[in-house]
Amino acid sequence: MKIDQHIFNLVNEVLQFPFDSCSEDDLLNYQEAHVSDFVQIVNRFLSSVKRIPNDALVADANNINTNVRHMWEAKGLKTSIYALIDHLYELVGNPESGFYRSEESTSEQCFQGHKDKILQQIHSARFTIWVAVAWFTDRDLANALIAKVRQGLNIRIVMSRDTKNDEIGKYLNPHVELIGVDPQNRLMHHKFCIIDSRVVLHGSYNWTYNAAKRNNETLNISYSTKLADDYSQEFIKLVQRYKFV
Repeated sequence: MKIDQHIFNLVNEVLQFPFDSCSEDDLLNYQEAHVSDFVQIVNRFLSSVKRIPNDALVADANNINTNVRHMWEAKGLKTSIYALIDHLYELVGNPESGFYRSEESTSEQCFQGHKDKILQQIHSARFTIWVAVAWFTDRDLANALIAKVRQGLNIRIVMSRDTKNDEIGKYLNPHVELIGVDPQNRLMHHKFCIIDSRVVLHGSYNWTYNAAKRNNETLNISYSTKLADDYSQEFIKLVQRYKFV
């Protein structure tokens, strides 16, 4: 049975919600407004999941309590929702389940606010972040990746072995797997990032301060497992070609 892409779009909304922008130390009325926004998204997701004819999945959804108002309660809701999302992906990933995902890719074109969009996607990542960029100087993006390493995610970066990247390379190297491409070998001009094997960020945007503050750039955010698979194959080719040079 096909599971509609709409449900996976709701998954992305849940994962991209800036949950950690509020804390238990914030004013209660601010917490309540923030949690209310999160609960609205969660309820839309749960409503869709409950229409999937799978008893175990529906039972998990019915057991989730969304009657929460404050951050200390919402943390438990977040954990439960993430577990339900894992269950959903296990279901569509098992050929014997009889369920599969309809592949209707969606995309978002960005002509401003690129850095914030990238940070949002990094923060929402749960498993893997693979980055291939020619130039990387933005420490905010580097810190976001390091934070994800500390959460146990798999982070890999392919970038040009260029003097412009020396400082950020030294900063990242103790934490992140780096693969440098010698420009004398071949110019590595890619600018893409694959997140959780289902989101691809691509366009003209290098991960630099100039790109964020001075340049006119494009960034496309695509939600497509097929596209993510294509880019992942290219990324693996880069790793195979340059990691052991």
